[in-house]
Amino acid sequence: MSDQSTPNESDQSTPNGTFQPVFENRVRFAETDLQGIVFYGEYFTFQDEAISAYLRDLEYGYEEMVDDGWQIHVVNAELNYRDGAQFGDRLVNEARVVELGNSSVTFEYRVRRVGRDEGRREHAALESGDAVSGDAVARGDTAEDAGDEADGVDEPILAEGMVTHVGVDLETEEPIRIPDAFRDAVAAFQDGI
Repeated sequence: MSDQSTPNESDQSTPNGTFQPVFENRVRFAETDLQGIVFYGEYFTFQDEAISAYLRDLEYGYEEMVDDGWQIHVVNAELNYRDGAQFGDRLVNEARVVELGNSSVTFEYRVRRVGRDEGRREHAALESGDAVSGDAVARGDTAEDAGDEADGVDEPILAEGMVTHVGVDLETEEPIRIPDAFRDAVAAFQDGI
């Protein structure tokens, strides 16, 4: 048995760098399915949004890549689901780079619920035809106005996964070495790789 401690899943920092909370969203009704939870495919959209936000926060986004004559293409994406988010839930999406190969970059992604929207219950009651207190409707409350049951609570991971991109030359579309400027920016942004 190893004497090294195993970090629990709520630890932010690991030997592979620090998860960055880069994208927050509220689950829209259109993102849910008949079961009342976020349709699984929507998590890939959340993952893509998180990677785009990570790159913007890194200050080496897609525009900077193009200016430098390269871009990235997705070659693999995977997600593992642990629990379902529901309409009105407030989510925090986190990302970090876990591997920088010669021509590839692999991001690790995870999403957590950090708040529940009271308006979700009223919407569900309206959908089912149950009587609803008209107070919130009469006030014109929005998701932003509704109180969160678990505001600021570090809730478990809902989904996690990896996405690998390959760097390609902008004109030839042939794989290229990931530029040092990008590597340096990643290492500085997340305290290592």
